[in-house]
Amino acid sequence: MTKSDQVILEVSVRELIGGKLGSLRKTGMVPANITGMAQDSKTIMLPTRVFLKHIEQEGESGLLYLQVEGQKSTEPVLIEEIQYAPVDGSILHVVFRRVNLKEKVTAEVPVETIGEFAVRGANMMVVTDSFEVEALPADLPESFVFDVSKLTEVGQVLTIEDLEYDREKITIILSDEEKENPIIMAQEQREEEVAETSEVESEAAEGAEDAASSESDIAKSTDE
Repeated sequence: MTKSDQVILEVSVRELIGGKLGSLRKTGMVPANITGMAQDSKTIMLPTRVFLKHIEQEGESGLLYLQVEGQKSTEPVLIEEIQYAPVDGSILHVVFRRVNLKEKVTAEVPVETIGEFAVRGANMMVVTDSFEVEALPADLPESFVFDVSKLTEVGQVLTIEDLEYDREKITIILSDEEKENPIIMAQEQREEEVAETSEVESEAAEGAEDAASSESDIAKSTDE
């Protein structure tokens, strides 16, 4: 990773703690801590919109650098934990973990799907939504991508062997048995699911016919 590739978040030192954090969140700031590397925990804060944009674009697993206000150098970190509010899903608190760029770390990397799943009479089932991996911080991927368009028949599966990643730099921590387990499956629909799908398709067709009929009536009325 070159300097121009670095993902940098600007943060500020935080004085408010405990019960006063609610007022901080109302100002559009996320309270956070920087921990690890046998150093004292540092209380910080950053704009909520900036952090949301980061995890939307970069995900939660990649290496990033924190530029603390008043500090000359940046700190390489990983996102250790994000606490969400149970009711509205808003972010309550974030924990960043300091890392040594020359030492391998473990982290959870999410599974992502691309392509169109078009197996008739089947549902796509994602069995595993993330993997624990070991790699240097700069080599951690944002996600593991599976192309579900490769599934063409009921019963077909995608396994770890269908995944493209740098096996020399990244180790997915799995047992021999887990390596053979399906990650994504084209699972046959149950009878009730098939019936529901047919009903939805029928209603959609009826809706399209009604819309076409209404347009025809309007056209005739206009002509008259």
